Amino acid sequence: KKKSGQGFGLSHKEKKIIENYAMKKYSDKMEKEGWVINDVSAKKDKGFDLFLTKPGKKINAEIKGTTGSDEKVILTKNEVKFAKKNFPYSALIIVSGIHLDRSKNPPKASLGKIKEIYNWNLKDSDLEPINYYYST
Repeated sequence: KKKSGQGFGLSHKEKKIIENYAMKKYSDKMEKEGWVINDVSAKKDKGFDLFLTKPGKKINAEIKGTTGSDEKVILTKNEVKFAKKNFPYSALIIVSGIHLDRSKNPPKASLGKIKEIYNWNLKDSDLEPINYYYST
């Protein structure tokens, strides 16, 4: 398993290709299972990417795509806040091991394994800060 972190070493364009691929891969799977999917990822500061519904059920899914492993992902402040506030309806979906073929223009994503964490109960002890703002 490749252990590199999510998003490191990729251009903005490549990150977007991987993110879109991960969302499509998961959406296709869930549509086959009868879920209705609403993509809210373009809405600023929403805190999640896809809203899925079935009669009597709902899921607010945050989708993460990575060329590396599914051991760690980067979360924004809004994603953490939303997941904590919306338990048990939040889910973290990680599509890991995505292959990015850079010989194509634009690069093409393929493969990837879906890891689904439903009833996502995000705890502070599971979070590790990687950035801070420092005021002078």
